[in-house]
Amino acid sequence: MGINKLLGENKFLSALAGVAVLPFSVIRVIKRLFIQQGACTVALCFHKLGDSVFTLPALRALHDNLKKDFYIFCFEETKPIYELYFKEDYITGFSHSDIRFNNRIVGKQIRNKLASLNPLHIYDFTGSVTSASLLLTAAAKEVIGIHESYYSSLYTLPVPIRKKPHILDIYLDVIRKAFPGQDYESYKVFQAHRNPDGYILIHPFAGWAAKEWEMEKFIEAAKALSVNYNIAFVAQSGLMKREDIAELDKKGIVVFETKTITELINVTKKSSLMFSNDSGPAYIANALGIPTFTIFGPTNPAFHIPYGSSHRYVQKKIKCSPADEKYCFTDGGRNGCYSFECMKQLTVDDILNSISAFIKELGINSKNAVK
Repeated sequence: MGINKLLGENKFLSALAGVAVLPFSVIRVIKRLFIQQGACTVALCFHKLGDSVFTLPALRALHDNLKKDFYIFCFEETKPIYELYFKEDYITGFSHSDIRFNNRIVGKQIRNKLASLNPLHIYDFTGSVTSASLLLTAAAKEVIGIHESYYSSLYTLPVPIRKKPHILDIYLDVIRKAFPGQDYESYKVFQAHRNPDGYILIHPFAGWAAKEWEMEKFIEAAKALSVNYNIAFVAQSGLMKREDIAELDKKGIVVFETKTITELINVTKKSSLMFSNDSGPAYIANALGIPTFTIFGPTNPAFHIPYGSSHRYVQKKIKCSPADEKYCFTDGGRNGCYSFECMKQLTVDDILNSISAFIKELGINSKNAVK
């Protein structure tokens, strides 16, 4: 169980955590009296792939409000995502080894980097014990960001983490609080980049097994689509079985095995449509302006689906599908679900009927029409 969830479910531990950070809050106030802050701004974005993309609208809005560049702290593997929209020189990627105790407590390297920048403002888009552990000793004049209730004293402008969709709004709430009176809805839509002669790119994996449609069905759907369209698979190197790759090769279906996020981005740029489970690569495609067709099961599309007219999804609704919550009652299939019926009941015909209409709507050329 994550420490944030554990604290949230235990009132005594929540209260204890809140008391524990109070002395550090006092120390920070005293430090601000004696330390001359610089003029820069730092944004804390320690997230996995999907949530890194979800922070982009808020960061774009922050840039427009500040009217200047700011520094971004993130994980090394997500740095290429931020480089899509922000200058490389302002983005620092850190290794997971720089954060101790299972990505919870930041280490010396990150603290030293923050101290060297000596920021006037810190915007926290992480909102977890990870960023809170860094803020304990930060001397910035203003600390603005999302937080769990027990960390609120660390912020000069605290923004509670909302529990309702969309996830994009969690991060945009920081901007709404810091720069009120503006409409930020347009930031949720990424500029579309249509490539009608590109691949229909299939990503058959996800963050955990319960979110994955069966590989056999993906392959069957790919074969059917390959009669008329250029189809390719993309997956992290080593995940796809050799026999599956060989079977796809017989049908002229390319498999791109990527080792880095940069490689994934470069492959995705060649596509006309990303066909995927609910996963980070689908949201990277959205950030690139590529249309997406996403399969949802134990997660709620209301929290995740990309904005704009270039995106579609399918979900087989069953009695335990999430209604108002982010995940189904088994924590998205990670805790006690043994049948994954929401995914198993979704047939190849269900997918083909839906995606075929979307392909025609997008105007994707058949492979016979490709020059």
